[in-house]
Amino acid sequence: MSDRQPRVGRQHHHVEWWVVSAWLSLAVLLVVGLVGAVGI
Repeated sequence: MSDRQPRVGRQHHHVEWWVVSAWLSLAVLLVVGLVGAVGI
């Protein structure tokens, strides 16, 4: 078990590109929606 732990830790530390892009697109959609609602 202790043999596998370092590998899992390394994987967890690695940031997936699709997670970042998903959160970025979500943030952009939120900003666009807010701007549209305010009417700027």
